[in-house]
Amino acid sequence: MGYRVPLFVLTVSLLCRVAQATTFLVANEQQLAQQADAVVVGAVDAVMPSYDAASRTVSTVVRLRVSEVLKGHVPESLSLVELGGDTKEVSAQFFGVPVYWPGEKVLVFASRRADGSWGTTSLALGKYAIVEGGGRSAALRDLGPGTVALEWDGRALRPTDTRAVYDWSELRSSILKAASGKTAPRAKPLDLTSEGISDLYVAPFALMPSPGRWFEADWGEPVGYYIDPQGDATIGPEETRAAIDAAMAAWSEPPIATLRLQRAGEMAPGKMDCSGPTQIVFNDPQNVLSDPWFCSGVLAIGGFCTEKSTTTTVNGVTFPRITTAKILFNNGWGECPFWNTCNVAEVVTHELGHTIGIGHSGDTRATMFAYAHFDGRCAALRADDLAALSFIYPAAANLHDAVLVPPARAKVRIRRGKPEVYVPLTVTLRHADTWGERARFRVVTSDGTCPAGTVGGANFGMFPDAPAEVDLAPGDQAKATVWLNVRSTAFATSNYADPARCELQFRAEPVAQDNIDPVSGNESVAVPLDVIDENDVVSREATTKLVLEQAKPVFLRLPRGKSEMSKSVRVKIKTGSLPDTVSVAVDPGDCPDGLIQQPMVPRVLRVFSGVAVSSNGSVTAQIPMLAKADLVSSLFPGSPVRCTARVVVSGQNADSNMANNSLPLVIDLRDDNDL
Repeated sequence: MGYRVPLFVLTVSLLCRVAQATTFLVANEQQLAQQADAVVVGAVDAVMPSYDAASRTVSTVVRLRVSEVLKGHVPESLSLVELGGDTKEVSAQFFGVPVYWPGEKVLVFASRRADGSWGTTSLALGKYAIVEGGGRSAALRDLGPGTVALEWDGRALRPTDTRAVYDWSELRSSILKAASGKTAPRAKPLDLTSEGISDLYVAPFALMPSPGRWFEADWGEPVGYYIDPQGDATIGPEETRAAIDAAMAAWSEPPIATLRLQRAGEMAPGKMDCSGPTQIVFNDPQNVLSDPWFCSGVLAIGGFCTEKSTTTTVNGVTFPRITTAKILFNNGWGECPFWNTCNVAEVVTHELGHTIGIGHSGDTRATMFAYAHFDGRCAALRADDLAALSFIYPAAANLHDAVLVPPARAKVRIRRGKPEVYVPLTVTLRHADTWGERARFRVVTSDGTCPAGTVGGANFGMFPDAPAEVDLAPGDQAKATVWLNVRSTAFATSNYADPARCELQFRAEPVAQDNIDPVSGNESVAVPLDVIDENDVVSREATTKLVLEQAKPVFLRLPRGKSEMSKSVRVKIKTGSLPDTVSVAVDPGDCPDGLIQQPMVPRVLRVFSGVAVSSNGSVTAQIPMLAKADLVSSLFPGSPVRCTARVVVSGQNADSNMANNSLPLVIDLRDDNDL
C-alpha cells in the first residue's frame, strides 16, 4: 500500500498510517496446499520493510531460510513480498497480512505472482508459526487483530476462531498427502486453542488499534466513496449499488452521530494505497488478494489512511485525521451459495465501520463483531455499533434511552356528592441504556383529549412534594406517581355502565436538553381514562349503548432462534338493554404491516363482522398478531419497539361520541435474536 508524501516537506515530515480489516473464509491446510504454488518450512532470516516513492507503496520483504519443501520448487533462500510495513518515511498497517519475526520457525503456503515475486497465500491464512513446548511441536495459525473468520462446511457458514493450534506432525502429514493428491483426514485443532491466545476484544466497543476519524463530520460535510462501476460480478452493478447505499444509510441515518456517508460517483478501480480518493473496489482487478479456493479465502479488506500531524480530541481520545479509505472485495465467490445481496450488504456495512474508525466489538450481536453473521440482517446496526458511532462522531452531549412502561388501565369513579377526586396513577420509567453513565429523568404529562386540568404533575413518591426527577443508572427503573384531578363538572356520565372516555399523554425524558434518544417512540404512551360520575346518574338505569372495555398493553417477545411468533389479544364488548349487531376493526396506526391480523370470533374461523349479540350481553373479539423478525430491530433488552393501533367497535347502538367506541392498543415488540 502506498502513501501520499508531501512535496513541501522541509524539516517536518508527515507520517501517514493505514489501518485495515480483513474478512476471511478460513481455508484448511489441504485446501491451501492445493491452492499454493509451494509449501515450505523454514526460519525467518530477516524482515525488511521498504518504501517505493514512485508508486507510493510500502511493502515488507521477508527472507526465509528454507529447511524443507513440502510442495513445489523454491530456492534455499526464499523472499516473500508482503503488503505494508514500517519505514522511516511512512507506516502502513494491513490487518490480515501475516506478521513475521526474525528467528521465527514457520510453515508457509506461498504463491508466485505474475511479476515473479512470491507472497503468502491468502494473507495470514497461509502462515503458521511452529513452536516447541512440553516435548511436542505445534503449529499456530493467527489471523491477527481486526480480522473476521468464517468457515463454509458445504451447507452453511459458521463463525470460527481467528487463532488455532495444531499438532505439527499431524498437520505436516495432512499437507504432504494433499500435495500429492491423496485423500486424508484433516488435522484437528488442539484443545489448547483458547489458552492464552484468545482474540483480544474490548467491550462494549473498540476503536481501531491506530485510531482515525473523518473531520468532515465536524465541518458538516459528507464523506464520499467512489464506487467501482462494475460492481460485484455475481450480484451485478445495480444490486451492488443497493447494498452499498443500504450500508451507508445504516451508518448515516442515526441522529446520534454527525457522520454522513454517500456515494461520490463512479470511478475505475484504483490502487489499494493512500493515493487517490476514497473508493470501494470489487472483483480484485489488480490481483492484490489470492483467489478463493472452494469457497474459502479472503472476502474483503478495508481500512483508512491517516495524517498524524492533524489531530482532534473527542471523548478523551486523540484522533488523527482520516484522509482516504479503501475497501477491496475479492473475486471468485459467485459459485458459493451464501454470496447474495443481503450478505454483501452486511460485509460492506462491517468494512465501512472499519473505514470510519471502529474496531471489533466484544458484543456478539454487533455487526462490528469479529465474525460475520449472515443471519439476514443485511445492512443493519445493533446497539453496540451505535454506541461506537456516537463515541467517535457525537451529535449531542447526551445519549440516553428513556422508556415509559405503559400502565394497564385508568378507571376513576366520582362518588355522589363529591365535586372532584384526586387519584394517583403509577407508571414505570426505565433507563434502558445497557452501559454508560447515570442520568436524571422525569415524566412529562399532558391532558391529551381529556378536559384541561385533569392531569397534574408527576413525581417519584406518594406525596405531592416528592421530587419530580430521579437519578438512574443504566438498566435501572423507578416508579413515578402521576396525580389526576378528575372534576365532576368536566365529565358527563349517562349511565353507570357507560363511562366517559378520554386519553391522557405521558412521556419519559432525560432532564438534559441536548439528549438524543436512540430508540424513539417507546418513551411516550397514550393512557385511556374511563370516568363514571355518580353525580350525573339519577338511578341505575340500563344503558342502550355499546361499551368497548379497555385492553391491556401487549408485549410481544420473539425468542432467540425463532423467526416468528403469534399471539392473540382479546377485547370485550358489552351491549345494553337492546340487542345489537357488532363489528370490530383495527386501525394499525404506526404498527408494521402484517403485524395485526383481522379481528376474529374466538374458536370460530370467522371475521368479527356483523356478530349478533343479545341485550345485556357481552362478546369477545380476538385480535391475532404475527410478529416476525424482519418487522423489528431491537437495540437494547429493556427498550422495546413501540407502536400504537386503535380498536374500533361499531353497531346500531354505538355511542355518538366516536371516542367512546375506540381505544388505543399499545404494542411493544422485542426480538431476542438481535440481543
